[in-house]
Amino acid sequence: MKSGYSVAEISLDYPWPFSANFKNTVKQIAELGLRIAFHAPWRDISLASPYKDISRGSLEALKKVIDEVADTRAEYMVFHIQTREEVKLDSEYFSQVKEVVAELNDYARSKGIRAVLENTFSGVSESPESFAELLKYTGAGACLDIGRLLPRESQQYFSLEQIEKWIRTISNKIEVLHLHSLGRRKGRVTEHFSFLGNENLFSTIVKRTFTFNPNLVVTLEVFYTHAGNDVTASYLAEMLTKFLSLF
Repeated sequence: MKSGYSVAEISLDYPWPFSANFKNTVKQIAELGLRIAFHAPWRDISLASPYKDISRGSLEALKKVIDEVADTRAEYMVFHIQTREEVKLDSEYFSQVKEVVAELNDYARSKGIRAVLENTFSGVSESPESFAELLKYTGAGACLDIGRLLPRESQQYFSLEQIEKWIRTISNKIEVLHLHSLGRRKGRVTEHFSFLGNENLFSTIVKRTFTFNPNLVVTLEVFYTHAGNDVTASYLAEMLTKFLSLF
């Protein structure tokens, strides 16, 4: 933590990693002394779809992405296990999801990449218990996204109780933390806002998670200031300095 930024989690938004400049950009980032990690595509990916053709198609698409980055020596890749369908988490559906994700984890491991699964809002990660079961079955690690655990009806005040329950339930499976808060942008509650003003609470979350994994990677997944403006490099540097002073 004291060393500041040490890992770059690169978002593989289309057309990455298939564009011509991708490998050169990764090389330039690595030359800055940063370790490399990736966030897999998610917008058109639906590993948890109840439609088997869609979930299997999403799996095959992600295998191609993994192939493209296999030679980068990435430390991990974050995956969303999601669907837009209203699903009931019964045993048949859950078994289908677990099998697909287990195959994804095995494939990533065969290419030298550690798969970590990120909690979303519903489905297999709607509760810490179901998410823990998915992690145990597949052998994947966990990326705990704190912004998704915050009450969306009240962005300024929240307790640690629900977050602590998640941390206790998946405990030493947590390998990555995504830190960000919520705010209003264009009239809607939006993720990836700055958590300055709540940094003491966020530092407590990090410290408690570190008790389970001292090698935890903490990512500042912050895109917007409190005013809803895009963050700048200087803003993120200032934010990191202030946050690290609490450790």
